[in-house]
Amino acid sequence: DDIKIYHNSSSGNGNIENHTGSLYVTNYTDDADIIFRTEDGSGGVTTYIELDGSTERVDFKKPIYAEDSAFFADSSVLYFGAGNDFRIQHNGSANYIQSYGGAIYIDQNVDDSDISIRNDDGSGGVTTYMRFDGSDGHTVATKKIRFDDNVEATFGSSNDMKIYHNSSSGNGNFENHTGSLYVTTYADDSDIILRS
Repeated sequence: DDIKIYHNSSSGNGNIENHTGSLYVTNYTDDADIIFRTEDGSGGVTTYIELDGSTERVDFKKPIYAEDSAFFADSSVLYFGAGNDFRIQHNGSANYIQSYGGAIYIDQNVDDSDISIRNDDGSGGVTTYMRFDGSDGHTVATKKIRFDDNVEATFGSSNDMKIYHNSSSGNGNFENHTGSLYVTTYADDSDIILRS
């Protein structure tokens, strides 16, 4: 009696139980699926998970607007890779995207489209702080960028020009480490003004 299928009248549940070894659910029909369906909240049934034999993929079919399309409890970790090298987790208070092997790439493969990094706008919504503009070929900062003390904004492949604030001396620094330093205005009838 190692495997049992029955209805429990006390709980009202149907049960499939395996009491030894592993439990296999197998479909040998070419290009056919294994489909998991349950009640759809409106008196009918709908597919939640489909193991698609023709496309060789797992499809989560629950409509995307449902709040719990795929729910993972706090501190659950999604692991990717043979060595669990890439992980996504919410620990109950913070969210983590972690790599334990190799680089992390975020690719936008749609022509002339953007990647936007958004955060709280201070008024109950979100706004873009940084945009990688695929049509203009620019990285666009849409909010102020602050460099803390002694953190350099560097320019050039060899960090040849630097702008930074030195907390020890209390000085602001604009440094050029190779070639000449040009300060140029191309606007007609404009000036260069040095003030102190």
